[in-house]
Amino acid sequence: MKKILFVFILGCILSCGNDIIIDNTATKDNSKDIETFNSHVKSIQDKLIKGFKTEDHDLIMSVFADTIKWNGPNKKLLNETSPYNEVSEAIKGYLATYENHNLKDVGYVGGNIYNSSMKPNSNPNNIRVYGNWHHTHSESGVDVSHKWFAVARFNEDGKIYRFNDFFDVTGFLQQHEE
Repeated sequence: MKKILFVFILGCILSCGNDIIIDNTATKDNSKDIETFNSHVKSIQDKLIKGFKTEDHDLIMSVFADTIKWNGPNKKLLNETSPYNEVSEAIKGYLATYENHNLKDVGYVGGNIYNSSMKPNSNPNNIRVYGNWHHTHSESGVDVSHKWFAVARFNEDGKIYRFNDFFDVTGFLQQHEE
């Protein structure tokens, strides 16, 4: 009897295939979402990260929409944002202060099946990026690094319109004194 029950349960599991059940709806083809997600990841890699590596301000800024709302690490609350021109100036300052930019151990996550609103979501336009940035302070030659986490929200034009940028500024700046 146990073998029959085991075979029955196994058969039920295997018959489900690769379907994902969300709100009692089977989703079979998410190839468009995967394509969109991969396009956004490529944009982050080819514009934002590569722009820092090559110190190309224009390339970095090409990933952002003119209507960008940036919540940088200096903001106290998530609803505090800076516009495009302040993002541009912050990046110029960063590129002038540091060199040899390299993001290591990078990861990308899109969508969100489980979230606090309890509404399943597979939106590929919301990308979470994390990794470890490594830089050299241009003036002192001191190598510095920091863990980094960002949430990038892309619009229909493939540009980031909302960017939340998280890292420990105080700990990062203390490395200059070591």
